[in-house]
Amino acid sequence: MSKGKFINCCLDYSKMTSQEQASSILDKASSLIDAGAKGVLITYSANYYQTVTIEATYMNNGWNTKTSGANQAQVMISMLSLLGTPTYDKLQGTMRIAPISTMPGGTKYASLFSKEDFHLGIVVSDLVRIKAYLDAGWDVLGWQNQKTVGDVKHPYAIGGGIASLPVVINNMIQNTLIDYHNDYK
Repeated sequence: MSKGKFINCCLDYSKMTSQEQASSILDKASSLIDAGAKGVLITYSANYYQTVTIEATYMNNGWNTKTSGANQAQVMISMLSLLGTPTYDKLQGTMRIAPISTMPGGTKYASLFSKEDFHLGIVVSDLVRIKAYLDAGWDVLGWQNQKTVGDVKHPYAIGGGIASLPVVINNMIQNTLIDYHNDYK
C-alpha cells in the first residue's frame, strides 16, 4: 500500500471567507482522492473535547463531527455543512478533520500529571494518529495561513489565537508537522 502525502495548504483568512476556505479544502480533497488518495484530512487546532468528539465520530463511521467555535472552527463548520450538499456529499467518510489538541481541557485523570506533561501526551497522541493516516495512504493538508506560510520554524496554523500553547509543545507540533511534510511527499 502506498503512503499518503503531507501537503501544505495555505488559506488566507484575510482574503477568503470561511465558506471560501472550506470550498477550497474540499476541492483540493476531491482532486487528491481522484488522483488516488485513500482519503484526505486537514489539520485543525482543536480543544481536547473537540478531539474526543471528532475521533468518536470517525470511529463510529460518521462524518459530521458537529464541530463548533470560532476562527478555524468556523471553516470546519462551513466544510461540514458543504459535505452535506450534493456538490460534496461524495466526500463524506473520505474527508476528515485531523485535530491537534492545542487546548487540553480537563479530564478526570489530568490531576495525576503536570498540566504541561498531560497536554504533551495528548498532543503526541494526536500527531501519532496523523502519522497512522499517512501510513495508511491518506493525504494530509497542513493548514497554513498568510501569517504562517513564510515562517520557517512555525509554518502551520496550529496553536495560534487563544490557545497560548507552551513553547515546548508548540515547537514539538511544528517540528513534527515539518518532518511529516519532508517525509511524506
